[in-house]
Amino acid sequence: MEWQRFPEMAVNPDFVKKIAQEIADTTPAIFTLCRSGARSIAAARALTQEGFAGCYNVVGGFEGDPDEFGHRGGVNGWKFDGLPWVQK
Repeated sequence: MEWQRFPEMAVNPDFVKKIAQEIADTTPAIFTLCRSGARSIAAARALTQEGFAGCYNVVGGFEGDPDEFGHRGGVNGWKFDGLPWVQK
């Protein structure tokens, strides 16, 4: 579920409502993830404010912070840490 809608990157006004429809119980752990961790922390905060108790942001996101050349994936993040992922 997208927190911000591409390409204008406006916050999805239905985000919390749609998550609540998918996950009726507000107590399980919910992990949010985006490219760098910036959007996903906002999503986790929005869910927490609406009563979802166990929201966690994946620090660094999928590709992490950019290096000195502006490239992502070589400093930190899910991919850098060697965690499982598949590209299709």
